Formats: sequence, structure tokens, C-alpha cells
Amino acid sequence: MSLFNLIIEPRRGRVLVDTLASCDPTLASRLKAAIGLPTAGSANKVFVLGQPAVVVAGRGNPAYLATVVELLCLRMVTDFDGAQRCFAEVAREAAQAFAGLLEKVGGGELTQQEVALVGWSQKKRQVAAILVCQDSVDSSEVFEFDGAPAWITPWKDEWGDEFSFESDEVALSSAREQARRINATDPGCVGGRLLLAEVTQLGVSLRELGRL
Repeated sequence: MSLFNLIIEPRRGRVLVDTLASCDPTLASRLKAAIGLPTAGSANKVFVLGQPAVVVAGRGNPAYLATVVELLCLRMVTDFDGAQRCFAEVAREAAQAFAGLLEKVGGGELTQQEVALVGWSQKKRQVAAILVCQDSVDSSEVFEFDGAPAWITPWKDEWGDEFSFESDEVALSSAREQARRINATDPGCVGGRLLLAEVTQLGVSLRELGRL
């Protein structure tokens, strides 16, 4: 489980992730032997792509997210709108490729992967995002964000509107409380450092806000 928060506003998009990664020890060793990718301890859950000026982030297996990024780069897209048009297809292709790897190493089936693309849309003249929830190789849901929605995970309905992410300080405080509540019932699921990727018309940036 990972902390994965998207806050999309017309002039600013914010993506918040933690850096803690966990994986079944047997699967982790098999994946590392197969592709040389560490899958425990810490992981890249957010990527900034300079040429199209977009952020790609998600939660699930970090090897799946890395596959999405690699396949998106191969599309040679130059802006968010071009990346958005092919993103759902790229996510499905990555699911098929990663499912084949899991089958090769005896790691079970690909399930419950979430991956998002955030950037400045020249077409819409605002920040926009697309989120793909890949439940399996053959099943996915696609959500498009513009305006001011948010995708906050992990989340429980009883939390209501308690959390705010308006400033760096408030975002860090909210994320720490979010992590505390999740770890109280599922110890060790969320942790490490809190990273913030921010998108505006001027470009993208990535920085650390502090430890969770």
C-alpha cells in the first residue's frame, strides 16, 4: 500500500507520494533476479518527464510503474495532450508486459495498480490529469480530471473533509496524519519521505517535503 494523492486545480496540479516500498520477499528476490529492480525498502513512485513536461506517478508494484514510464517515453510524445491520448493504451501494454514477467517468475497475477499522468493541457489551457486503475490485465477504469477534483488514497469515508493540501506545510501535516491512521491498522504500509511533484503552466518540479 502507498500514499498517493492527486490534487488537481485549473492552475496547479500536485502529486504527493511516499517512498516506502514493500513486497513479498520471495517475489522481490525473483523480480530482482529477473530484471535487477529492487522492490523492497524504497521505490520510485513518481517520475518527472522533462520533454513533455508531465508527471507520471502511481501506486502498486514499482516495476509496473517503471514499465509505464518506459513505454510512454518510447511514444516520443512532446506535450501532455499527446501523452494523454495514448496513456490508457500505454497502461494496458505495461500491464500485459508486467503480467508476463510475473508469470515468468511465478509471482501471481497483476492486480490493483493505479497510475496517473498530470500536466498542463494546451488544448484546455489548464492543468489536467488522467488516472488508470488497472485491476487486472483485461480490466481497467479510466478517470479524467480537470477543474478541481482530488484523488486521495489510502482513504476512508469516515475521514470526511478533515485533510487539506493547500500549502507545503499543511500537505505534510495532512499526509503524516493520513499515514498514521493507515499504519495504525496496517503497520508499515506507508512511510519514508513525502515527495511533491507540482505542475503549472510554467512547467514541472519535484521536491521533498519531509519525513512521514
